[in-house]
Amino acid sequence: MPVVNGLAVRAGASALGVAAVCAVLSATALAAGTPVFLHRGGAVHERTVDARVGVTSFEVLRGLAQVTCKSGSAVGKLAGGSNQRSISGVRFALVGCSAQNNVTGRTCTVKSAKAQASDEIVTNKLQGRLVEVAHAEATSGVGLALAPKGAHAAFLTFQVPKGSGCVPLPKPAGGSIPVSGGAIAEVGHVGVEATTQPLYLEVEKGAYGETSQAIQHALGAPQLVLMSFGGIESPIAGDLTLTFAESVEISG
Repeated sequence: MPVVNGLAVRAGASALGVAAVCAVLSATALAAGTPVFLHRGGAVHERTVDARVGVTSFEVLRGLAQVTCKSGSAVGKLAGGSNQRSISGVRFALVGCSAQNNVTGRTCTVKSAKAQASDEIVTNKLQGRLVEVAHAEATSGVGLALAPKGAHAAFLTFQVPKGSGCVPLPKPAGGSIPVSGGAIAEVGHVGVEATTQPLYLEVEKGAYGETSQAIQHALGAPQLVLMSFGGIESPIAGDLTLTFAESVEISG
């Protein structure tokens, strides 16, 4: 789905909300029908997982600005054993990142504070957890929820150059903008064993032009979306590919 301007506002967003999501997802880890990683129908082995992402965009301030990165990569770890649902230690390095003010047209290069390149945004360490989602939000009915493990950790933070005007800020000075919460990507292939798995972060447009994340929450869990500026939803769009060291199936 395309990314368009305009954002839905979520009130009451807080670190406690993220913690509640993590608690619910953990509590349902072995529930009947819960998706898991399988290798030849059984337990998976401990392996590293490579993640690649193409052009990725997320909006801030109800579509007044948009950040776009050309590509990105990450490495995570899939623990061995049965009933495995999680990939841990996923830290994306997004490169070729720029922001555009959708009102004035001004653009600038943006980066994280500790990034090696001037146009690189690095996320915090994320955990990817398989979850059930509504078929109305994802055709496969399965998603990978990406969020920091710590309730108070930001998903990512990026810096706006002072005086650039590429992101409308409450103050004219530049500064760091934290984006908190998480996002759920649709799993592309369920019940198919392969060494690669496509994932889709998608944004949808509402009846009045507002945008929101296509998958808002896992079944039975609170909302899990990216937010900035005190609880304004920051929908994110991008196609990801996970590559496993051995063939892996995601159950549905």
